[in-house]
Amino acid sequence: MMRISYRFEPSEALCPTCSASLVVRVQVAEREDGETVERSRREECSQERLHSAIPISAA
Repeated sequence: MMRISYRFEPSEALCPTCSASLVVRVQVAEREDGETVERSRREECSQERLHSAIPISAA
């Protein structure tokens, strides 16, 4: 059975919604033999939980 974990790496990109820094979320699987395999990489906003508080302007 594989064990799944995540690590976060810095990104130089900015969020298009709120201009906060993005982070790269890396999903890593560890096999039974101890070898680790990177499964996916995804950029996400470091302040994503605040997005719902940002009012949508009519402009």
